[in-house]
Amino acid sequence: MSKMSLVGSKILVLDEDPNTRNILKKILLPKGCTILPANSYEEGKKYLDQFPIDLILIEISLEEGKGLLFAEELRKNHPYLPIIILTSEVSLQAIKKTIKLGISDYIHKPPDPIELLDSIREAISRYKQTLLDQAILKNSRQYFEELMTLMEVSKITISFEHIDLLLQRVVEIVSQILDVETVSLMRIQEDTQELTVLAYIGPEKQIVENARVPIGTGISGWVAQQGKPLLINNIEKSEKFKKFRKKTPDQYKNDSLLCVPLKIKDRVIGVLNVNNKKSGKAFDLHDLDLLRGISNPIALAIENAWLYEKLQIKARELERLNKELQQLDQMKSNFISNVSHEIRTPLTSINGYAELLLEMGNKLSPEKGKEFLQAILEAGKQISILLDQIAEFSLVESGKMKWNIRPILLHPLISRIIDRFQTHLGKKQITLHYQPPDKSLRVYADEEKIDRVLSHFMDNAIKFNKEKGKIDIKMEEVRQKECHPFVKVSITDTGIGISKENTSYLFTKFNQLGNILTEKPPGVGLGLAFCKEIINRHRGEIGVESEPKKGSTFYFTLPLVTEGKK
Repeated sequence: MSKMSLVGSKILVLDEDPNTRNILKKILLPKGCTILPANSYEEGKKYLDQFPIDLILIEISLEEGKGLLFAEELRKNHPYLPIIILTSEVSLQAIKKTIKLGISDYIHKPPDPIELLDSIREAISRYKQTLLDQAILKNSRQYFEELMTLMEVSKITISFEHIDLLLQRVVEIVSQILDVETVSLMRIQEDTQELTVLAYIGPEKQIVENARVPIGTGISGWVAQQGKPLLINNIEKSEKFKKFRKKTPDQYKNDSLLCVPLKIKDRVIGVLNVNNKKSGKAFDLHDLDLLRGISNPIALAIENAWLYEKLQIKARELERLNKELQQLDQMKSNFISNVSHEIRTPLTSINGYAELLLEMGNKLSPEKGKEFLQAILEAGKQISILLDQIAEFSLVESGKMKWNIRPILLHPLISRIIDRFQTHLGKKQITLHYQPPDKSLRVYADEEKIDRVLSHFMDNAIKFNKEKGKIDIKMEEVRQKECHPFVKVSITDTGIGISKENTSYLFTKFNQLGNILTEKPPGVGLGLAFCKEIINRHRGEIGVESEPKKGSTFYFTLPLVTEGKK
């Protein structure tokens, strides 16, 4: 075995004897050493302040026998720096003191070259190893303290918005502490019982981060299932996990690995994997103990983050439900107010005319009496229609409405609706355009219910249109719902239009188009909601396309009767 080279080693010589210094120079200079000679302790301290010294040779009789006292003083500030005593005579008392001071060796003067060189080599070798161990220990302590700080912060922090950054920093620190090539932190997905990667450092990052490992499968899956750590020094010799050996030259090779479970009490929530020390050495029990110690605060941080995430989801859900309750409460209030208003108006008319009949009695002419009775009758019909609307909507929502869905022709139905609204069109001088399709289109529908939808769309298209405006009715064949054929009926007006944020509310109950566009029209806000329930029952779609000041298009679809079906 070759001896350690001393080239570049700086050796401080504390000796008043010039002959001894010359002898040391002849022995050490050819070996590449740098000699720093000093006649006194004070001069030697100056060298220590200026240069990184590898070893001190000190004459025990320096400055009238104070050599050991100087060695003792040196040891206080330089506890690991090797010191070799030079002496022509050694007392038992001096030997005892050198042992207490941790002196590397003592050499008789004049020194034997071989003995001196061997002693210097051994002392410097131990010193360098000590420095290396101290550096590793210092770095490990630093990283571990940083990790502990991160974990403590994660336990007490209010916000876990940056948990991903925290966990990524964790794997980086683990990689530095153990000086390994790869670190992966994996979590058990409760719904699929698979391990997925939360944070990773190492090669093949994209492949690893997308991996999903079933519990019980592979190394990570085994650790997650068993809840026990796993240390494999050489995977090539592992029979249990031999399928994970390297199969191709370009495949990443796991020589040595550690995998520990992340636990909250006895419940495994994930695993922490480390692979391949950069030094090429195998993992040992010390590494395992260190990783197990790290795993506890990591598991706690992840668990806290999950709990926080669940609380956030619950909070958002409660907030959503609370808003819905507030909306329902407001809708209920609006509904009661609308119903009260809609009933009070005709009821006031009924009461007024009834009181006039009672007071005036025989004083009224037959014609006037008949006029009053007619007004009472019309007001009663308004109340009856309103109550019928509420009752019908209740039946539709509860699923108790009776349906008569059968093949019908749409064109005759649309023509009847147009004829019914001719008077209303004339009052506002609205031009209506309707071009029937080239072929007769039959749909599956309840004719009476679709009549209600068309009537409501036409009523709104006239009511909210401008004077001398236009209405365009179209009927066309379309495909929807897995390419099944449907017929789309659309009614387009030239009214003031509706903003996008308001269109989403139109088909909800107790909301009226007039509430959004103008002053409140007659009704209780069930018309469009009723239309939506009808079209849904027909398996069709209903909607609106609109822009402010550019008019609106209300449409619905119905399933088409295809050839061969009746």
